[in-house]
Amino acid sequence: MTAVATDVLVVGAGFYGLSSAWAMTQLRSGARITVVDEGEFASGASGRNGAGFRMQWGLDLNILLSKESTAFFENAAELLDYPRGIELKQDGYLVLAHSQNALDRLNASIAIQHRYQVPSELLDADACMKMVPSLGRNRLVGGTYCAKDGSASPFRLLDALLIACRREGVDVRYGTRVERIEKRNGVFTASTKDGTIEADRVLLCTDWAAPRLLAPGGRLIVELGAGQELSVRTLFTNTGLAIVTVRNDLSGIPRALVANAP
Repeated sequence: MTAVATDVLVVGAGFYGLSSAWAMTQLRSGARITVVDEGEFASGASGRNGAGFRMQWGLDLNILLSKESTAFFENAAELLDYPRGIELKQDGYLVLAHSQNALDRLNASIAIQHRYQVPSELLDADACMKMVPSLGRNRLVGGTYCAKDGSASPFRLLDALLIACRREGVDVRYGTRVERIEKRNGVFTASTKDGTIEADRVLLCTDWAAPRLLAPGGRLIVELGAGQELSVRTLFTNTGLAIVTVRNDLSGIPRALVANAP
């Protein structure tokens, strides 16, 4: 590959990258779309996730996004023309509370969920134990449950998206690492070991490379796992990113970190 021209360049062929590319094809704009990934199929975070999805959130936007995602999962085999199916299992999520404060927060979230017709319910400790007898009863106060939450195979869904993208004419290339991205005269140029890719628009859907590829002032938002705030802060600071803010979830646990490229 020497020089390639495209309308939209997507960096990263995981769930974010392929689903974004497929969604753009549904606009029927005729845009040329190229997706590149440095690894092989499902070799990144998308192939290592826990496969779960849920609508039990406390913010309106999260609930609406999760509802839309759940509806997509329920119809993915048909929408993506993938007869094998994505191994969808909707056997529910049980979210536990080990303090009255945590249970009160979950109950407040249910009130918001019900505004959007999410079929979640509040359970006491006995109901939680009946649902999952192996649970530890110590300090358990109660929980919430939604029967429409569940899981899907990340490999099947990723394969379905890849096939659907290529069917729509998307150029998906694995083993293509983007080293840097520059913008000149309104055109982005992505440099790879095999040549360059010129694009009118660039969508970064990668994780580790995002700090290096962000333009000055570009913003990076990541989800934090429990106890990860300090290590992520250190990692970002060492990379040269400026921490903007950290947002807590409904239990008061740091959940999202926002940083800017210098």
